[in-house]
Amino acid sequence: MENYIKEILQSIVELINAYRSGSKETLPLYSLKLKKQYELVEKSNLTKDFYNNLSNEFSDDAELYVLLLSVIYSVTLDKECILQVMNILNQDKLDIFQSLFLRMQMEREIFCNSEIKNTYRIRRVINEHLVNKIEKEMQLDFKKIPVRDRDRKKVIIVTNQLLGNLHAPSRIVKEICASLQKDLGYEVLLIVAVEQFDNSLKEGLWINPFTFNYDIAYNDNFLIEYNQVQIKGFQVIIKNNNFEFIKSLMNEIYELKPYFAWYIGGATFYADLMRKFTTVVSMPCTDGYAISEAQIMLNYINSGGEEVKEAEAYLKEKGQDILHMNLAFSYKKSDKTYTREQFNIPKDAFAVTVVGNRLDLEVSSEFIDVLYHVLRIDSKICLVFIGEYNTFYNNFKEANEEGRAVYLGYQEDLVDVLSIMDLFINPKRKGAGGGASRALSVGVPVITTDYCDAAYTVGKDFICSDYDQMLELVDRYCHDKEFYNNQSALAKSRKSEQYDLAKNLQLVMKDIDKLINKKAVVILSGYNMRAIIAFMRVCKEKEIPFYIIASGEQDSIFHTEYKEHVVYIRNDNDISDLVSIVLNIKDKYNLEELFMLPSTEYLNRYLVLNKNEFRKHNIGIPLVDKELYSTISDKSSFYQLCKKYNLMVPACYETIENAVFPCILKPKTYDTYMGKPILLENKEIYNQLAIDNKKDWTIEQYIIGESWYLLYYFKKDGSYSCFSQKNLIQQGGGGSICLAVSSDLHKKDICKVYADMFINEGFQGLVMVEVKKSNEKYFMIEANPRLWGPSQLFVDANISFFEEYLIDMGFDIQIDNKKLSKQNVYYFWESGLSNTKDNTYYGYDDIQLKEMLKELSNYEVYNRKDTKKLYEEGL
Repeated sequence: MENYIKEILQSIVELINAYRSGSKETLPLYSLKLKKQYELVEKSNLTKDFYNNLSNEFSDDAELYVLLLSVIYSVTLDKECILQVMNILNQDKLDIFQSLFLRMQMEREIFCNSEIKNTYRIRRVINEHLVNKIEKEMQLDFKKIPVRDRDRKKVIIVTNQLLGNLHAPSRIVKEICASLQKDLGYEVLLIVAVEQFDNSLKEGLWINPFTFNYDIAYNDNFLIEYNQVQIKGFQVIIKNNNFEFIKSLMNEIYELKPYFAWYIGGATFYADLMRKFTTVVSMPCTDGYAISEAQIMLNYINSGGEEVKEAEAYLKEKGQDILHMNLAFSYKKSDKTYTREQFNIPKDAFAVTVVGNRLDLEVSSEFIDVLYHVLRIDSKICLVFIGEYNTFYNNFKEANEEGRAVYLGYQEDLVDVLSIMDLFINPKRKGAGGGASRALSVGVPVITTDYCDAAYTVGKDFICSDYDQMLELVDRYCHDKEFYNNQSALAKSRKSEQYDLAKNLQLVMKDIDKLINKKAVVILSGYNMRAIIAFMRVCKEKEIPFYIIASGEQDSIFHTEYKEHVVYIRNDNDISDLVSIVLNIKDKYNLEELFMLPSTEYLNRYLVLNKNEFRKHNIGIPLVDKELYSTISDKSSFYQLCKKYNLMVPACYETIENAVFPCILKPKTYDTYMGKPILLENKEIYNQLAIDNKKDWTIEQYIIGESWYLLYYFKKDGSYSCFSQKNLIQQGGGGSICLAVSSDLHKKDICKVYADMFINEGFQGLVMVEVKKSNEKYFMIEANPRLWGPSQLFVDANISFFEEYLIDMGFDIQIDNKKLSKQNVYYFWESGLSNTKDNTYYGYDDIQLKEMLKELSNYEVYNRKDTKKLYEEGL
């Protein structure tokens, strides 16, 4: 191995010297020598050992190691070289500008070499590290501009290259800028951020480096006209050590308070910096998703291939939103007339064209072999290359001399030139969507492999599985006239019905607007699970985003389908840092506004106490103020409130001595005791209780009778909705309801009396009032101004409490008023029933339960697809 490395290193040195001296004679010789040496390593199955040895020898000198890898790659196109470069970038062994320059080379090769696959994750890791490093170096301290303070009609469009209209990405940028202004009324500023680096940096890191072309006329401020629209712009050249200027420009953009920034192009850091103060949308001009930390990831080409799926999985992990837009352009022929004779193409030839601006890279040795097989199919076939292909005469010299291969170079009127071709074939590469689309527009059929821009553009009728099938199809197109005519007609018919840029932009802007103003609900799970699961079912049906903070690793939420919504796991019951936790969720998932679901008494007391702190961060607490909440939730104060409104309440005993047993011992306030009221069968039980201050407790009459819940939602507009349930089975000791049925008590006067009281007190939100009927009178037992356990009953009965609740939070929900409420709906929690018969029955018994068990299983709160595991485990 040492000999292999020495020989290869010697050849690399020779090649570098030949390159730097500009020796056109010796450079091919040294390249060929290196290639043969490398092939010998491959044939000996020593490739892995070779790179390991190379890394051990040179990894301490990252610059030299990268240069060696670039030379090897230039000759072999071995993807392992690029993977090694990624590892170096990931190890932070180079300075910022070296890393940016190297990232540019890496991205270029990944785009041009279809063999380099499944790299999205590591490229994103590299990008995130670079962006963070630049932000630290530039000392950027922007604060996010609240959406309400942004100029909703001002959009920043950012790209990394602006050239002529035949450059597809440049045309996309100009089309979008013009349409946003002309059709949708936005004020647009176009920023062109071109990455350029000193020659010393280029030569020391990469052989024959790639650099972006740019139009010097656009430097600084510029004004261009496109589609009769004036587009204002600024072109900044990003060079070594000009961060201060970049920062000052960023400050100017910040002062504009743009609604959002839209980046269009390849990997760059510039637009990502803007995410600190506004929303950034990133869209590549090729298949899949941009390498970007933007909040919104937009694409217009999605092949659905493995690399795209890999990217989507990563975006989900990072909490980035995904959007797709239809983006297609019409192509028109010019007024000029082109003939085959002008280009020395035989008049009767079957002209097969290959089009591209990077054909030296994209026409690989494998594809050259394919093209020679194409020539063997029929002597009338002529290959026509359009674009930049400097090595054409090296690769097709004899075919050119025989008149069977022609190189046309760059063609400004590409649609016109394509119209005199017979077939467009596409090598394995990631781009070519524009060329393929132009070919279809003039009825020229296309053959392309799958999972690339061209494949997405032309559709399944023009896709082949591999090069072997491509050859079969060329043969058929050449010799089967009926097939050719049918495919040509199909090509013309695919003039994109999607082409209505103004309409498509309007649709995507609506989607972007929704995401910029995105709201979501935060749910703390682990407690009151039946209620929050009922709520999550409504959220899922109505497509309301929600995020779950689990109570711990053992939280039963992990036994449901909603586990995917868990974004944070608490270590204990302490919620003193809840604001910080929720803020992290808000930032990670790019949420403008959050709402806390008031699911438990413990949580609600914390929320109302810290309401202002949450509000400062645009986190809503859909609860009334602390005083009113406590008045309703605390047993003693609500008792007194009901007395004030002449509602029936149980008798209250001043002392245990004059109590009638059984009776109920209740804490006056939540702070006194957080448990359930205590049933006192006799005086001895009371005396055995360790009560520190008896003044903090009340002793109430125990009401024997049927049990109901009156259920309300009081809306922000002053109106209210109501429903009721009759409780049939309750856990012993005043525990949870296990069986209930819908009732019509809410249609009686008692419901309105309570409603009037809540309205008069200024209450808004959800509240449940438990009443018991005794001697034809309804006695108040307690009230809970929060979600209650049997919430699934009203959900199943089509009562829209939760929907109305969400509407008042600001969510866009449509309630179907034609959807009638269901009658005779049950709520059943089977595993809540006590096996020791310690259950309380209200006009119900075990015999009835047994007879109805089969029917009740259809209502069981956990016996459903999303919570089946909870049901089976009896949780």
